[in-house]
Amino acid sequence: MATPKRFLKTAVERNRVKRLIRESFRLNQDILTNREAVIVLRNTVSDEQRLRIDLNEIWHRISEIE
Repeated sequence: MATPKRFLKTAVERNRVKRLIRESFRLNQDILTNREAVIVLRNTVSDEQRLRIDLNEIWHRISEIE
């Protein structure tokens, strides 16, 4: 998991996003059996709800890959 300072200026913001990603992964762990993922932020995170929705979409796309 990578949360660059360029997108999230304070450590508080970076840690909050990391916690959200970990929690999202934990909740979707059952559909991600035997999978590994590397998450790298490429834009700023402006909305926590949008991040959750995007992560759920990512987990479901990954789960569909054979």
